[in-house]
Amino acid sequence: MVVLEQMNARYLAAASAVVLVLGAAGSAAAGSAVTGSGQTARPTQSHGGTTAQGSGNDPYVDVELAFLGIDKKTLLAKLKQGQTLAQIATAQGKSPQGLIDALVATAKVKLDAKVKAGGLGKAKETAVLAKLRVQVGKLVTKSFGSSAKIPAVYLTPILAYLQIDDPTLEQELRSGKSLAQIAVEHGKTAAGVTAAILGAIGAQLDAQVTAGKLTASDRDALFAQAQVNVAKLVAGTA
Repeated sequence: MVVLEQMNARYLAAASAVVLVLGAAGSAAAGSAVTGSGQTARPTQSHGGTTAQGSGNDPYVDVELAFLGIDKKTLLAKLKQGQTLAQIATAQGKSPQGLIDALVATAKVKLDAKVKAGGLGKAKETAVLAKLRVQVGKLVTKSFGSSAKIPAVYLTPILAYLQIDDPTLEQELRSGKSLAQIAVEHGKTAAGVTAAILGAIGAQLDAQVTAGKLTASDRDALFAQAQVNVAKLVAGTA
């Protein structure tokens, strides 16, 4: 297990990627992430009439902040404390189901565009949205606090490559080290741990293609994005 401070936006971004892999027959951008970057946020109109600050680069973050009526810094602080999005919503006088609906509605806009462009059938869209709603529901009720785990798609290959156990990894991340630094200290390389993670992700995506749940082009697009995200994860940058 690793602390949210070490994973920051990267863990929540990974959660989003899991939703994509599990639910996206049409490559829907789904889930949510909180960024820890210093980018200037743009204002977003909330459902409750107050203005929230968006992430500046992720529409799902903007939806969360707008619905909850809080800023990014406040949201991240609450998540670090171990609160779930559902608990935060309730404390803000909002409905957890309303947050789920808002996030799924945002994904539906993207999928509707694919349907209109002929890249996704209507029946397939309905199936994707049904799966997505389940995954977002799990995400909203999940704690990303100090006891949050790296998703298995990352954790298993990381531990296998570094040849260390979970508590050791957690302890070293707590000390402020990046995965690249940990790899070097254990006689491994940053490139090696990156390849290990991407190998696991690639295998999962390939299985989705084989099962007919992803097209080859969608697989390639998702893998390309994973390469960017994993590089940042290993380097310890947001």
